Amino acid sequence: MFQSNAAILVPIFKFNSYFESTLNSILDSRPVSKVYLIIDDDMDIPESFSAIQQDKYCLLKSPKSLSGVKGIGYKLDYAIRQINADFILRMDADDIWLPGREVEQLILLEKHAIVTSEPMLINSRGALIPDFRPRVPVGNIWEPLFLLCNPVSHPSVAIRRELLERVHGYRDTYPEDLDLWLRIINSDSQIYVSDKPLIKYRRHRAQISVSSVSYSNSYSEVSEQYVILKNRLSIKSEISQSSAFCRVQNCTNPVCNSNEYSKLVREIEAKIDGSKIVSKRYRKRLAYEAIIWFFLHKSIKKEMKSLLAIFGLKNLMVSLGCFFLQGTVFRIYGVK
Repeated sequence: MFQSNAAILVPIFKFNSYFESTLNSILDSRPVSKVYLIIDDDMDIPESFSAIQQDKYCLLKSPKSLSGVKGIGYKLDYAIRQINADFILRMDADDIWLPGREVEQLILLEKHAIVTSEPMLINSRGALIPDFRPRVPVGNIWEPLFLLCNPVSHPSVAIRRELLERVHGYRDTYPEDLDLWLRIINSDSQIYVSDKPLIKYRRHRAQISVSSVSYSNSYSEVSEQYVILKNRLSIKSEISQSSAFCRVQNCTNPVCNSNEYSKLVREIEAKIDGSKIVSKRYRKRLAYEAIIWFFLHKSIKKEMKSLLAIFGLKNLMVSLGCFFLQGTVFRIYGVK
């Protein structure tokens, strides 16, 4: 039997049907790693929960965060300090664990310090949703991509404890995952994307990533990491927030204007031409993320000529089609 000193961490905010599906998907795969469910120390535990294979998991009660943040980073940091595990496998309490994930990632962690993958998408009822988005290429994620989006699916991540400790772990901030990825990238480490889907990622209106949030006090820490990354990459554009960051806070910041964003995209696109190791498939992903940014900032019509000049007709049309087709699919399947 495959053996390894690993832990599966699942922060829980509600004991609901999503959570039961998640836990059962993990336990049905018969993991060798210990499963830790992280809850607030004052959370009420329903009686029905006790029937779910109690001998297969551990409950960790975490003190509440005092920062006003949702507390995922706080819970994960608390849990990691309480347990003894060389490898941490993440999971959210509303997604589905796919068979074979544990072995796949633990094998990859022998060569890579952190491993993720592009997830399969499901809706609130668990039905698969077609995903037309340009994929992040298999291999080490290209660093400039983090200036335009968050290309890492947090619940699909497995990471060495040594790397977490080296970058000082999770912080009680939001978005806690993007903050961690930027610190990892800025520490000269690579994030590896596997070619196999490892989870089914549930899209629904109640998930934290689409809920309305207001954590302005914590954004400064993430912004600092953007500045460090831009300096490392010699990016001169003055824009201080990436596409993913703007999406999180429904950004109306005048600094995030379309002209500066176009300059940022041009600088990143130029790095593809100047690199022998970066796949040109990234152009479709960059075009897709640029379209999202301009669409959210209501300037997509104004910037179409600029996007065309940057990416060319083929990449722009493919990404534009993917963007609107994905939106249509989400509406059809009842996903916000």
